[in-house]
Amino acid sequence: MKVLSKLLYLFSVVVVLGMGTSCTNPEKLVESGDYDRAIDYCVRKLAGKKKKAELVNALELAFDKANSRDMLQIQRIQARDRKEEFYKIIDLAKRIDRRQRLVEPLLPLYDENGYKSEFSFVKTDILIEDSRKKSAEYWYTEGKKRLAKARTSKDKIDGREAYHAFNKVGEFLRNYKETNSYLEEARYLGIVHYLLVINEESNVVMPTQMRNDILNINLSDLNSLFRIYHKRPVEGIEYDGEIVLSIDNVIFSPESVNTREFEEEKEIQDGWQYVLDENGNVAKDSLGNDIKEDKFVIVKALLMESKQFKSAVVEARADFYNSVSKQKMRSVKVGSESNFIHFSTRLLAGDKRAVSSETKRRLGVGPVPFPTNEMLLMNSATDIRNNLLRAIRENKSLL
Repeated sequence: MKVLSKLLYLFSVVVVLGMGTSCTNPEKLVESGDYDRAIDYCVRKLAGKKKKAELVNALELAFDKANSRDMLQIQRIQARDRKEEFYKIIDLAKRIDRRQRLVEPLLPLYDENGYKSEFSFVKTDILIEDSRKKSAEYWYTEGKKRLAKARTSKDKIDGREAYHAFNKVGEFLRNYKETNSYLEEARYLGIVHYLLVINEESNVVMPTQMRNDILNINLSDLNSLFRIYHKRPVEGIEYDGEIVLSIDNVIFSPESVNTREFEEEKEIQDGWQYVLDENGNVAKDSLGNDIKEDKFVIVKALLMESKQFKSAVVEARADFYNSVSKQKMRSVKVGSESNFIHFSTRLLAGDKRAVSSETKRRLGVGPVPFPTNEMLLMNSATDIRNNLLRAIRENKSLL
């Protein structure tokens, strides 16, 4: 059994080593068409002093096959003369350039037998520059076509397509012709504008300060390249959508004061006492001293708590409208409830030491004036503003 186990172990090692060798065999890589991996491997190995013939031959063959393959693809694209495909030439030329930069530091390259390898280099800068120009020209022409359509149709989608076309120009050539000015115009034609409106015809009269607090909402975080929100109408802008905030109802609860009596108790240390033995005498320690212990007692306190309460419930909604079709897309509740709660507590009888730490915080605190209705509404404004912001964020795709 030991002999068999040893043979199996040796067999597994041979298999693993064989797999490792085949994975990094440059000839195998070339045969499988993995030319760039073969080039990377050979260049790394040839960086040393030894220039093994098989590595030099594999590098020469992989380099030639890889460049020939990529140049054939380039020639096919050039023959079709479709400018929208010329970006592919740039990618192919960059691959060729990478190979050439890897091999160039090794030149002239002789193997261990004195053979001088040959590598045919391609002027990739000419290919890349020409393809950049043709690609930029193609997207510039496309951008002008789409911009002309956007000017006529007033369709935001056409404006955005024109913007993306002009933006593509910049990926190939910067400051190409009048691209920058056309880019701004295309973006302008592609922007959708939304206006936040407070319904002034609501049955509820909203305090001016509350209205201002709600309009203090920060909409800039919701803006994007083609989406802008406005809190106030801007002359000359035709709005694509409106978010209308309506206060439908406000319900104020009556001012109420509820009182209750309750008792608290606690076990506390209250001095000390002698420890007695089984005979009723004072117990002694090993040194003959009297033994003492802490004395604990239960103390109680009777308290009265007053709870003041008043609330304001604001029923509000945000209606999302498409300004073009005049259609209501959705209605979302954004109301709020503002509560005033105040506790005050006083000791009626008993030991103050029995009072819990939480109750102690309320001792000595007397009743306070109730807030006015307007004050409660002001507290609601912050909640309504946050709820409104969340509703706009969650429903922006509607418009």
